[in-house]
Amino acid sequence: MAWSTFLALLLAGSCGSAVCLREYHFVPQLMTWGDAQAFCRQEYTDLVALHGAEDVQLLLSTADYAGSAWIGLYNDWNVWRWSFNDNKSVPYLNWNSGEPNGVMELCVIMYTSGKWNDYGCFILSPFACYDEGAPDPYVMVNEAMNWTEAQAYCRAYYTDLVSVMDQAENQKIQRKVTSTIWTGMFRDGWKWSDQSDRGFKYWADNQPSGSGKCAVASLGYRGTWSPDTCTSQWPFFCYRDVKLEYRIKIRLASGSSLDPRDPGMNGTVLLQIRQKLQQCGLTEDSRVTWIEQRNGQALQETGK
Repeated sequence: MAWSTFLALLLAGSCGSAVCLREYHFVPQLMTWGDAQAFCRQEYTDLVALHGAEDVQLLLSTADYAGSAWIGLYNDWNVWRWSFNDNKSVPYLNWNSGEPNGVMELCVIMYTSGKWNDYGCFILSPFACYDEGAPDPYVMVNEAMNWTEAQAYCRAYYTDLVSVMDQAENQKIQRKVTSTIWTGMFRDGWKWSDQSDRGFKYWADNQPSGSGKCAVASLGYRGTWSPDTCTSQWPFFCYRDVKLEYRIKIRLASGSSLDPRDPGMNGTVLLQIRQKLQQCGLTEDSRVTWIEQRNGQALQETGK
């Protein structure tokens, strides 16, 4: 005989899923970036992190203020990456004596000696591409381009700018080098204080530039970002994660082979619901539980 039940579901989650809200709070007190970070972590969650245009608009609507204010962006200056998979670690370095030494030299060249130097990315230079899967994967391109143009060229015609994982690979490339070349190494060490995703960028024109290693948002200029010295004093924005709790009533129907009074059924159905919600974006640290009714049961039989 067919039957149906009603059940209640408790759903609690954290930010990054569909079950959270993020509150922005403007703090008008002047502080250094480090003091502002400490304040936000003590009183809220952290300095604000922005991940899209909607976040920028929310920031602009939070305060009646048109000046600059600290956000959670800072520059971990010594983090180097390879263009080909920029999450790949850099286990091998072969710097020339005294390098790297440039404040805004964000890209890396290789000399005919095989040694490396940090260099301004706007400078025109020949470059080396990597052709994955080719018998000889190192392709020298003698046309002079800036680093970004060289990267685009290599990605269009080969795989990417060349990466160097060890001394043996460095020597293979060096034997082909007849002049200074771009490699695929670069640094873009800007990170969010809460270590969240750094994909979204909203820099003001011609920024980042200068030696500043902490970022302000200029509310009078659409909330765009600029670097500043971390010891400067500005007001700032904090955020707080607000966790939400949903109570959902679901009607289940089954055939006669499934007994709603079976204790094992509760766990089986709950697992299936959780798996379905994860497909819809529920985060791993979210919690899904039954809410017991007055009679102590989660599942209630309602008839045929």
